Amino acid sequence: MVIKERWLLLGVFVFLFLPIVIFCVGFMKLFVGIPLSLVFVFVLYKIFKKSDKQIEMHIGKGELIGGIVIVLIWVWLSGIGGYAFQNYDHNGRNAILRDLVSFDWPVYYLHLQGIQTTSGQQPLYALIYYIGYWMPSALTGKIFGLNSAFFMLYIWTAVGIALVVLLLKKKLKTSIFFILLILVFFSGMDAIGALVLSSSIPGHYPGLWPPITHLEWWLGEFQDSSNTTQLFWVFNQAIPTWICVALYLAFPNPRRMILYWSICFFYAPLPALGLLPIIIFEMIRNTIHFGGIHQEKQRIDCKNKFFVDLRSFISVENSLGGGTVFLISYFYFSSNQSPSTLQITKLNWASFSIYVVFLLLEGILIWFLFAKEKYRDPIWYLVGALLIIWPLFLVQEIYNQGSRLTIPALFILMVWVMEGLMKKKWSLRPILIGYLVIGALTPLYEINRSIYRTTEYYLWPSKNIEALQLTPLEVKNILIAPENDHPGVLLADGYGSLSNFPFSELKSYVGNIQGTFLQKYLFKSP
Repeated sequence: MVIKERWLLLGVFVFLFLPIVIFCVGFMKLFVGIPLSLVFVFVLYKIFKKSDKQIEMHIGKGELIGGIVIVLIWVWLSGIGGYAFQNYDHNGRNAILRDLVSFDWPVYYLHLQGIQTTSGQQPLYALIYYIGYWMPSALTGKIFGLNSAFFMLYIWTAVGIALVVLLLKKKLKTSIFFILLILVFFSGMDAIGALVLSSSIPGHYPGLWPPITHLEWWLGEFQDSSNTTQLFWVFNQAIPTWICVALYLAFPNPRRMILYWSICFFYAPLPALGLLPIIIFEMIRNTIHFGGIHQEKQRIDCKNKFFVDLRSFISVENSLGGGTVFLISYFYFSSNQSPSTLQITKLNWASFSIYVVFLLLEGILIWFLFAKEKYRDPIWYLVGALLIIWPLFLVQEIYNQGSRLTIPALFILMVWVMEGLMKKKWSLRPILIGYLVIGALTPLYEINRSIYRTTEYYLWPSKNIEALQLTPLEVKNILIAPENDHPGVLLADGYGSLSNFPFSELKSYVGNIQGTFLQKYLFKSP
């Protein structure tokens, strides 16, 4: 099979733009939403027109079919779509999808309990969250019903991962099977941390037994999630981020660099914040020609060259496309009820020592392996700094939210790993392979938990009946770990709707938009 790169780019941007267009037409006043949608159609046309018509990728039939099968199995095991066991975080994600299907757009919550009014003004709470990833599935559900929405979410996720793989194939020019092997099993050495702490602290979770525990929690507040963990828990943030970072690596075009970031911001604000220093760095080094992506251009007057390269960022794609996506995202997210707070953790000597161990087990060792060949490239230092600094940040005082900041840097590190493994004579290759083998236990445990709970559900229905007969107190007492969560059912769907959340939790998903710019000029009225 032959795929021209311009068609790959077209497919990627259709995937990324379609949810934004659905959001604009579905949530916004039509005289605003339709012109914005036409902007994205025009930007898509410009991208397609300027793409290389000649460069091709060749994929064997067996490689293509095998890759599709692996992707479909990986997504099925994640629980996306509800066909296999879902981890706890799906409670909120399923509630969002249900509300997007069953409520009118935009989604308003008009009858919430325990809400106090201020200044006599009636609050108007709307769904304010990074919901972009669900838009195609929600639209499908509105037309064909909720089950079709879950199925569409499964297919949409598989397509997104397939696009990531194709972008990496374009970048690395290697086998799809090799790319998927690393993509699925790339992880830090959580197993070592879990083994040491569970052996020294009685009752510490997780341990290595049973082999279905959630190893990412070995240090509690700090974590750098593996790709499989991201897919199984935070797919709505992970997949768009993977695509945007893969675009940056495979098509490092300054004319689209800001567009890449803005799209990531629309889908996943926290990973986009993690990606921002990398994009800014690329803009700076492209204009000062320090190993930049335009270093092959013919030398001209330095001052003129600076402005020529700076103007390369002021393109239709960046200014019109990226600027429009950013403004839509900004006005939408800024109406969220819960104020965004970003603070750094203060470490004493004891916690600093623990944090150093965490860094060594989670990725810094791999980063050091590339020092000899990449020390001349400033991006190596930047990625290392981000891997060290980002896990320390708390977002709204939640540690694992801060860990989403590291997704872009970890993805870039994973691509370096793929490049390193492709060098058969690299002296450090055996060390890297040993690290990866130990790290693979983390995704294997995630996959094994899904297989175990899914098999239990289908093959031992009597256990399901027993589990469903437990009292809420009994259920609460056994829910100490993901492997014991929501016994007797596959779906983590305990709330049904965000309106059933306690308001202390709901305010992270909604905003009082009464009197805001969003409510006055952009959103449709309830």
